Amino acid sequence: MPIIKQLLPPIVLEYLRGKRFLGQISFQGDYCSWSEAKKNSKGYEDGIILEKVRNAVLKVKNGEVAFERDSVIFGASEYRWPLLSSLLYVANLNQRLHVLDFGGSLGSLYFQHHNWFVDLDDFFWGIVEQAHFVEVGKSEFTTSDLDFFLNVNEYVEKRQTPDIVVLSSVLQYLEKPFHMIGEMTSFSPDFLLIDRTAFVGKDKDRLTVQHIPASIYKASYPAWFFSETRFVECVELLGYKLFAEFPCDDHVNNWSYFKGFLFKKND
Repeated sequence: MPIIKQLLPPIVLEYLRGKRFLGQISFQGDYCSWSEAKKNSKGYEDGIILEKVRNAVLKVKNGEVAFERDSVIFGASEYRWPLLSSLLYVANLNQRLHVLDFGGSLGSLYFQHHNWFVDLDDFFWGIVEQAHFVEVGKSEFTTSDLDFFLNVNEYVEKRQTPDIVVLSSVLQYLEKPFHMIGEMTSFSPDFLLIDRTAFVGKDKDRLTVQHIPASIYKASYPAWFFSETRFVECVELLGYKLFAEFPCDDHVNNWSYFKGFLFKKND
């Protein structure tokens, strides 16, 4: 099964500003296997989620709101400064910016930040997503510098190797997240940007079931909390060194935290 089919929908966290609890979202259990966690999950409905995200992104595209995240809309511009700083650094270094946004929905991060890159002579943002998201993305949201792809190989074949891979709030929802990181680094992008990723301050990963309230979309599915030390070591073993790290505003309980990293390919 292609890795992208392991992705859960992008509507996985309701974003609230500042370090607050995210609504009534909860994470329960400490499961021994993905299959065990999945048995204790109810899942989700793709079609309803896609339509909710589509409607939110259309409002952004039409200038009705500033940006959206996980289908939640915001009226005023706001930027993810560590992520944006990383992208600007890569753009300045290469005098261009080619992004592969894995699990990037219908362009949430692109629409939120693209005005910072409109003056670049060579700017492209490619999103790898599930087939039904790609279909809607191509028909309604593709621009001269935004496109959608079914898998990483399709992106590389059409656009060559990206300068940076962005993985924002996606790794914790994959059955085999480290295998996916291996796939991302196998074609040697210069940078790997990890954002909004869940961690625990222990030497062992924790596998939970995440429960989403009906105010966002009633669903439940497996979710990892990674050992930060183990996570960084695994990426470094793939030929990347830690270049920068930063905290994230997301906060869901008292035993975990969210964080981001920028990794650079070894010379």
